[in-house]
Amino acid sequence: MSYLAPFAFLVVGLLALVWLALALPRYFRFVRQRKAIGNELRLFALSLPVRPNSSKGGEVDSAPPGDSVRGIVLCAGGRGLLSQAYSNLDAIRRFHGCQLPVELFYSGSAEMSESSRSFFESEFAPLRCIDGRALPAPEGHTHSPVPAGFPLKAFALLASEFDEVLMLDADSVPVRPPEPLFDSPEYRRTGNLFWPDSALLSVLVHHPRRFGNLSLRDFGTASAVQTVNPRIYDYLDLPRPATLDRIDYETEAGQVLIHRHRVRNALDMAWAINARASFFDRYLYGDKDTYRIAFGLSDLPFNQLRRAPDHLGEISDGIFRGRAFLQYGSDGEPFFLHQTHRKPHVDMDWAPLTHLTRDPAVDHPRPRIERDATLLARVDDLNSLESLPESVDRLESFLCESHQRLRERADEIGLPLPKVSRDRRRILPF
Repeated sequence: MSYLAPFAFLVVGLLALVWLALALPRYFRFVRQRKAIGNELRLFALSLPVRPNSSKGGEVDSAPPGDSVRGIVLCAGGRGLLSQAYSNLDAIRRFHGCQLPVELFYSGSAEMSESSRSFFESEFAPLRCIDGRALPAPEGHTHSPVPAGFPLKAFALLASEFDEVLMLDADSVPVRPPEPLFDSPEYRRTGNLFWPDSALLSVLVHHPRRFGNLSLRDFGTASAVQTVNPRIYDYLDLPRPATLDRIDYETEAGQVLIHRHRVRNALDMAWAINARASFFDRYLYGDKDTYRIAFGLSDLPFNQLRRAPDHLGEISDGIFRGRAFLQYGSDGEPFFLHQTHRKPHVDMDWAPLTHLTRDPAVDHPRPRIERDATLLARVDDLNSLESLPESVDRLESFLCESHQRLRERADEIGLPLPKVSRDRRRILPF
């Protein structure tokens, strides 16, 4: 027995040395890549021109031209997202009577058939379907759009022909007519308007008992927990938006209001970041806080409303299951219904929303296996629970009817066939 202890220590020491020998090269490669990306973006920021209708380091006071073209941009492709786009556009055109022109970006013929394209352009005119993959890289950039996903949204902001853009996720539906947003004082002052996510920046919010420090790792991807790793601000020499004495919320990019010419440098930077998604996926989930970082690197004011969204959902077996965010305007009234976990889909039944709670998310950050609920809590544990606001209830009734029309017109719309899922599980763990 006296020989076992030294032998065990020797084995453990050798294993530790082997682990270091394998881990250190990867770590140093990662550090070099991190420095290279940071330097590349800082040099890109310095190369951006000083534009006459924007100012660095302060608010833009001059009002945009009165004859600027305003429009709505959506990015959608494939059977699921086009189902969501149908319900959204149905509400914009028929429920609100909004006639703002629309650009619907998609990525490749697999995401949008010719029959779908013809249907959307005729049913929701004025609307133009645009294949982002067929467009060249924006001026001053070497990256063309990726095949699909979140980065296409940043590309669409650069490629749009509108001067002023309300960019919506396919599942983020206006609760009231969106035209007045373009004349709101908050937007006119800075040329941009963003809405907060439901969680504080991850430096203040993590779940030590269940997930440890997972959200603050440098390795892996942020998709494991749908949140922001605040270290990315340190690596880019930007101040963290949240500290213990100055709390701020992550950005929820389901709806973005942008004057393209006034904040063009920030849009260029946002595409430069999203075009490097393979790196930034370690720190950011999707395109959410890429815009905040882009404005910081461009030295332009980032304008985000302060009120966090409320949660809409349903009650079953004494459990409140969150299915959507309710975003508010600066006047405190509901403005966007973002159906984060209740997405209209032609192949799925409609899940009605019945209640609202103002409680913060209790399961954030969360792994992907818990993405079925933004907020999951016992009704008895909630501090607030109330019925839907009247404006949301009316929209909810319309969306229910729209979903029925979607299912009846699926063949006419020409939605792409469902993707064939591939089981990637392996019997052996390698």
